[in-house]
Amino acid sequence: MATAADTPTVAPVAPNVSAVETDSALPPFPWLGLLLVWIIVSAMLLVRFWPDIATHHLTDVDDAMRLQQVRDLVHGQSWFDMTQHRIDPPFGLAMHWSRLVDLPLLAVIAPLAPLLGEARAEQIAITLVPLATLGATMVALMIAVRRLIGPDSLLVLLAPFMLATAPAVLIQMFPTRIDHHGWQICFGTAAFAALLDQSPRRSGLLAGVATATFLSISLEGLPFAVALAGILALLWAIGRESSARLVAFMASLAATELVYFVATAPTIRWATQLCDVIKPAHVEALIVAAAATALAVQLTRRRGMAQRFAALAVAGAIGAGFFALAAPNCLGSPFGQMDPLVRRFWYDNVVEGLPFYDQSLVGAVSMIAFPVVGLVGAAFGWARAEASETRRRWLLLVLVALATFLIGVMVRRAAGLSNVIAIPGALLIVQTLRPRVESIGASIPRILSMAAMIFALSPLMPVSAAGWIAPETDAPDLTPKTGCGVDCGIAALNRLPAGLMFNEVDIGPRLISATHHDVYVGGYHRMERQLHRAIAAFIGSPERARSIICAGSFDYVLLAPDSGESAVYRTAAPNGFAARLIAGRTPGWLSPIVLPTTDLLLYRVNHGAPCRG
Repeated sequence: MATAADTPTVAPVAPNVSAVETDSALPPFPWLGLLLVWIIVSAMLLVRFWPDIATHHLTDVDDAMRLQQVRDLVHGQSWFDMTQHRIDPPFGLAMHWSRLVDLPLLAVIAPLAPLLGEARAEQIAITLVPLATLGATMVALMIAVRRLIGPDSLLVLLAPFMLATAPAVLIQMFPTRIDHHGWQICFGTAAFAALLDQSPRRSGLLAGVATATFLSISLEGLPFAVALAGILALLWAIGRESSARLVAFMASLAATELVYFVATAPTIRWATQLCDVIKPAHVEALIVAAAATALAVQLTRRRGMAQRFAALAVAGAIGAGFFALAAPNCLGSPFGQMDPLVRRFWYDNVVEGLPFYDQSLVGAVSMIAFPVVGLVGAAFGWARAEASETRRRWLLLVLVALATFLIGVMVRRAAGLSNVIAIPGALLIVQTLRPRVESIGASIPRILSMAAMIFALSPLMPVSAAGWIAPETDAPDLTPKTGCGVDCGIAALNRLPAGLMFNEVDIGPRLISATHHDVYVGGYHRMERQLHRAIAAFIGSPERARSIICAGSFDYVLLAPDSGESAVYRTAAPNGFAARLIAGRTPGWLSPIVLPTTDLLLYRVNHGAPCRG
């Protein structure tokens, strides 16, 4: 026998909130309108990023690394071998990434390469895949908006336009941006949209699959997965949610994660002690938590709120306790014991991974301002809703928006999802103010007022205001210093015999992606020993650098004198190895190699007597 919490009653739609009580009452999905919006936004992005597409330029080093991983897969590297063998050879770097994000790129490159050539196939892939990510996110967002606000065509089609004005979102979904953060936003949005489905079982199953995909792409999805499970448990305990949704979500999350792990995880992850990826302990804990949740629901279905809370608390403790026993070394942050030198000179300078209080004004505003607007709108929608299903959906939005906001203010790259989740709340404010604007008699003032209102409530407005007040000045200067620039200099490296580079940290992935050279280090936390040695060499004395570099089998030393990384080294050690090279003080054990640009400095290592010093 179902309780009131398991079978919500149907009530008239509150006149204040234009949502629908049943999904069947919605008109057909406006695919044509969405396609038009996507084409317009995509065309604008193509114009903006065409120079990068045409020159195969990947602005982020992780995009270069992702492309190289897919190339290796195309050229025969095993699906279950995630090692990047061209970094720190012969040992290589066992990457913590997921093959799931390689699949869309592989699906474009593999069939097109024999027909068009690998370079052209890659150009098409780095263009289409980010735009496909953007389109899929737009679909999920529009589904969510229709279920919350109703079929108002202006607001439904305004949603994807508003998404395209969110800098925190668009920075992960423009052409050439092929790393995994865009897909995380996409599947997080899909999970939220699924939870708004009227059918509890279908809703939970679909949300579980989307959340498991998010989590399998990166362990950064764990806080989001825990938040959704906690929100569904809370809503069921207080009688505002169906138990079927909670049970289906937990079961689907655990089952899908198990499938992904078996299908994509390298064999090394089955026994790894590392805590930066999904490992058997995570999967087992999810299965245990799902079973414990189902049992807790069954035992307390007809009980009161206190008993439900107690049973769910026990279920959560069982799942967490199992994980603690299975992987006690993973109870803290994977970066908690990071080498102090590596943390200071590398990790603490990765801006996208830092909280809002370590950002510039523009960065902090992009993480906070629009999500707060969305939260206000969501709270307003919940307060005004009267029908049970409508009220459930707005309450769910309030809780999910709050959870993603808290996650997003602590990690900048996570703010993309909180900005998307904020859009329905902002659109409700637009819907509420719209009648007042439409009451303006004259056409031109009415149109201008409507545009001003939409802009004022968009994600772009607070970021634009912050940029006007305090323009960001810490972005690297990409203007060529002398000659043809960094990209041209990297291309020139291919005219030299292939060798092993002792390189700056951040440029490593770009070098292996664009040249035939191997590199010593890249900006990845699993290279802690190599990161320490590279940093110690660049900030140390020439004698210290010689002891590190000459002891290895390095052929070249390379650095970018105007990069942000070099600036950090020069500031910390004005008389250190990197600062001396940039000042033209070359030690005898290195020989300068002339490149067609001064944006890169390259040296040949003189092994033998000079190195022995």
